[in-house]
Amino acid sequence: MSDFSIDDRFARFGSTRYAIDKITSFSVSTRQERAQGQNSRKLFASGGFFGSIVGCIMARIGHDAGDQATFFGGCAVILAGCGLLWKARKMPSDGSTKRTLFCLLIVTNAGEVVAFETASLAEMDDIESALEQAIIDSRR
Repeated sequence: MSDFSIDDRFARFGSTRYAIDKITSFSVSTRQERAQGQNSRKLFASGGFFGSIVGCIMARIGHDAGDQATFFGGCAVILAGCGLLWKARKMPSDGSTKRTLFCLLIVTNAGEVVAFETASLAEMDDIESALEQAIIDSRR
């Protein structure tokens, strides 16, 4: 839940308040932002690939030397590497890690300011309709 409130006198976004009667107009714009963790898929895939190779080498050395601990340790590393590869397969690719942010731009006599940003269209619609209603009510 975001930190905003709109009443008949003020619109508050975070710690900044705007007097409703001083707002001349407002608009909502969108911008694209790259989401966090964009390299996670590559990290998991490369970790799984190299882990599987190391596991195969360990299992081979353990098998040739007759050391069961090394052999089963290598098998465990292979399984862990396969798990990382499986996880990487299910992660979004780098091309789909962009998200849309909705920005509320408020225009007052003092200038323009981006008052609020959210990734939720429903939340922005609620803010927009509440702000619009507050402005209409203040001008009656």
